[in-house]
Amino acid sequence: MADSHEHPEEGAITCSHVFSWERPALLVIHSKIDGVRQVLCGQWDHEEIDWAHIACTHHLAERDSSLVTALSIGPGYLAERGSLSSLWKIEEFDEEEDEDGEEIFSN
Repeated sequence: MADSHEHPEEGAITCSHVFSWERPALLVIHSKIDGVRQVLCGQWDHEEIDWAHIACTHHLAERDSSLVTALSIGPGYLAERGSLSSLWKIEEFDEEEDEDGEEIFSN
């Protein structure tokens, strides 16, 4: 059995498109406020109800090995690509909370 430190079972929030593999993951965000990773399709056409799912990062990377690079980003960074075959572009982003405690992203 593999050492649990070797393959940590970390979770990430995914949109329904990535979770069901309808679309590839094109955007990964690692929050510096709460440490949560988001693995998203990069589109803005999600239904407000039931769009978010929790997935193990290990399982996401098993389905798409190119996610290993994006999932390794540190808090306060995002990784983005234009298509499944594109390279990841990693950049720092600013993140704040609004008065309701909701995260606001800008880069």
